[in-house]
Amino acid sequence: MKMIEKIKLEMQKQNLSQSALAFKMKGNTATRIKDLSNILSSKRDPGVELLEEIAEGLGCKWNLTMNEKDLKKYAIFDKGTPEYPGVYHVRGFLNGVADNMTTMIHGDLDHIRDELGKRGLIKFESSEDNDPLVLEIWVGTDEYLGTIV
Repeated sequence: MKMIEKIKLEMQKQNLSQSALAFKMKGNTATRIKDLSNILSSKRDPGVELLEEIAEGLGCKWNLTMNEKDLKKYAIFDKGTPEYPGVYHVRGFLNGVADNMTTMIHGDLDHIRDELGKRGLIKFESSEDNDPLVLEIWVGTDEYLGTIV
């Protein structure tokens, strides 16, 4: 079973969006329901692996010239939930933990994009047509930005 299939299966089991799944995978506090990185049984950073699998599912190749541990910042945001349509949920991470500077809930998509840009992230990929849950993925590091080729 491909990783993206494992992720989607786990999302269905726990009724999670991909951004919520990534948030739980990166979480390391006792308040998290469980460490989903164990479910995915990967020695690699599960957040980076999630980004790569999403990119693969979109037919893109993610070109990182550095080790994935050098990917310091990323944010995944979804289209909201049926209870709150038009409210976008951004989950941001810095060095493997939730980053309050890139984690937000807002109804204005342009405002979110502006704020992520101000925080040094660039748009990694848009998945409006390819994934029903994830709207956009933004990435960045201190010295290198991931690119799609």
